[in-house]
Amino acid sequence: MMGSKFSLLTSVGVSPATGRELHQVEQSDFSAEDAAVRKPVAIPQRVLTNLEKDETVQNVLRDQNIQPGDLPASWFSASAIHLSGSKATDLIVVGEPPLVGGNVTLFWVFRATPRGP
Repeated sequence: MMGSKFSLLTSVGVSPATGRELHQVEQSDFSAEDAAVRKPVAIPQRVLTNLEKDETVQNVLRDQNIQPGDLPASWFSASAIHLSGSKATDLIVVGEPPLVGGNVTLFWVFRATPRGP
């Protein structure tokens, strides 16, 4: 949606070795107007497998004549974040071309669970 924006909190931890506070600066601001991922991370295969099930992604795969299982990782960028104070690393995934256009940006949030993302 044009003008869509959401923010997430950054995490702060304590180093067990020193007892000092560690400021882990995570990207906490994501916007359709500036969909850039400033701290990109690699997207795990399990997340790509889940993304491939998304209806929009499936439609673009079909339009691009790409076989299931061959989803290009370059269609996405991701930023690691810790949601709800969790120690598990979660991901904000942002669509890249050809999944996005002039006034469309796609975001996915993947939460770590015992069964996977």
